[in-house]
Amino acid sequence: MKDKTEKHNYYNTWSFVRKFQDDLKNTKNPFIEGLEHSWQVLSEDYNDGFSTALRDNVSDFAATPLEALVEAVELGYYPSPEVLVAVCRAVDKYMSHRGELELEDVFFGDKVRSKGNYSGRIGHDSLYRMLWYRRTLESNKDKSISAIAENLFAEFRVETMDVDNFIRGYRRWKARAKSNNEDT
Repeated sequence: MKDKTEKHNYYNTWSFVRKFQDDLKNTKNPFIEGLEHSWQVLSEDYNDGFSTALRDNVSDFAATPLEALVEAVELGYYPSPEVLVAVCRAVDKYMSHRGELELEDVFFGDKVRSKGNYSGRIGHDSLYRMLWYRRTLESNKDKSISAIAENLFAEFRVETMDVDNFIRGYRRWKARAKSNNEDT
């Protein structure tokens, strides 16, 4: 029987990130401490509290550490050290297998029969992440989720989707992200 760590996509999971964080509490690593120091300096420099909120709630808006890295960069933030290490370890696993693994396997696991690869399965997730991000902004605290979604639809010219259906999908997406966080 395969150990959990033998799964090809193990490093790109929140399970790995949590284990890594626990291991760091008992170990001194100057390289990781350097990443942490840089993250702390930049977070203070941002002076908006969002980078800390992003780190504390990362698995609520990103299904995997790779997605968290992309989201942080797209939002103009330095990714947290644990996210950087998870992605680095996944790339290292891919490279060390010398062509035996596909990037899809390393980052997202096996393809799902009749559903295809990961990017084909996540469809609306980028809009859901944008809605999550905009709901966390101070300037939107008093706006309804429907108003924020309507603004998002107008900005990205989404015409083929109903706002109420989108919000229901957003709530399922958040529940799925929490579920992935519990045992990904």
